[in-house]
Amino acid sequence: MNRILLSTIVLIMVLSLSESSFAQRGKSYKQYYADGNTYYKEGRYEEAIQQYTSAINIYSDEPLFFYNRALAYMKLKKYDLALKDFNSVLELEPKDVPTIYSIGVLKKETGDTQGAMQNWQKAIELDKKFADAYYNIGVTYAEQGNLMDALIQFDQALQFDTNHVDAYQNRGVIRQKLGAYLPCIYDFDQVIRLQPNNALAYLNRGIAKSQIGRYESAMNDFEKAISIDSLNPIAYRYRANEKYRLQRYEDAIFDYNRAIRLNPNEAESYFNRAMAKMKMKDNQGALEDFNNAISINPKMSDVYYNRGLMKQSLADDHGAINDFTKYIELNPSDAFAYYYRGYSKNKINSTQGAIQDFSEAIRLNPHFIEAYRERGNAKLKNKAFQGAYEDFNYVLSIDDANVDAYFGRANALVEMDSLTAAVKDYDKCIELNPNHKEAYCNRGIAKYTMMFEEDACKDFQQAMSLGLSRAIGLFSKYCKK
Repeated sequence: MNRILLSTIVLIMVLSLSESSFAQRGKSYKQYYADGNTYYKEGRYEEAIQQYTSAINIYSDEPLFFYNRALAYMKLKKYDLALKDFNSVLELEPKDVPTIYSIGVLKKETGDTQGAMQNWQKAIELDKKFADAYYNIGVTYAEQGNLMDALIQFDQALQFDTNHVDAYQNRGVIRQKLGAYLPCIYDFDQVIRLQPNNALAYLNRGIAKSQIGRYESAMNDFEKAISIDSLNPIAYRYRANEKYRLQRYEDAIFDYNRAIRLNPNEAESYFNRAMAKMKMKDNQGALEDFNNAISINPKMSDVYYNRGLMKQSLADDHGAINDFTKYIELNPSDAFAYYYRGYSKNKINSTQGAIQDFSEAIRLNPHFIEAYRERGNAKLKNKAFQGAYEDFNYVLSIDDANVDAYFGRANALVEMDSLTAAVKDYDKCIELNPNHKEAYCNRGIAKYTMMFEEDACKDFQQAMSLGLSRAIGLFSKYCKK
């Protein structure tokens, strides 16, 4: 997410001409020029142009008249007329640095980025301390994704202008993207020092502090940003994120509501509110928010992933599979997505598809032991008992206290008629989890098959006491004389 708008700077030359100069040329065009500057500052560009033109008609050898009229034309996006005036300045002063620089700005605004960069470089050649030229080169590099080159240019700008607010602001943003959180906090500190009411600096500083675990201080910055600019939806969203982190889910939803009211087209706020609603067990509300987020940004992959998890928890495995499939289309290298899709496929008895998904998860992450375990379960369903046994073996070679792997391997061993080994695995399963009712029941079945009827009945009774209903039928069938 872009947190600030990187933008070029145009210089407006509002310096007064020397008194001696005006004394020679007459007061009338001095007044025209001064009035033009006043209108320009007020945003009345057409009237400013009229005043500058009147000054030029009286005296056409003053570069500032053409320069400021060019800037007024730029405000009105009359770029051809602006360029003509800039060129008139250069006819009078061929090495005028602000004009060369401003032509670069004009080129950038009209899509000639390469030409703009050339002009700014030329401005620097003529004046190595021209901070705004370094700054705009940095902006352009940042827009192109050349973050390290952008940093160098912002450093240069700040070397020659230690109060360059925009350079601090944008350098801070880039440092944040690069994970240099402490240096970026320093930059935002400088922005706040120079502009104590800069809400954007407080917001960005809060984001950086949150990323290094300074949550309370981050919350204070978000509060300050909102106190300065109460209409910034991003500030409410980030404050809500901190409240979510503190498990204050209702308060978080309140802030997400504010963010959405201020900007109903921001998918992140709907997504985050959905996550908070899930914590509040408002699954229907969460689903609506996930849907809204997707309608705004169909490529927001995290929505599909989390909506899939929610559907899976609600036993909507077909819906979960659809969401994980969409997520995989956008993120084909995420092992967890294949794992969760495989889990839902196995639950609806699409075992071959489940095995394929677990296998892909393992290919992407060869040490994903949960994927081995669940692939083993899917192979059991698919009657691939040897393969299931091998998967559970692998899990136990990594984690010798994995209850589910012992249980799964025991089930595979039963199917492979290795009952003694199966009972040992059920024993280990029960040792690790004394309340594992299925292990008691299955061990009872294995023991009964091995003719240990008394021990089998004890296992059935234990499974019954733990609430396993199928053990009642087994006990009734095999243990009642």
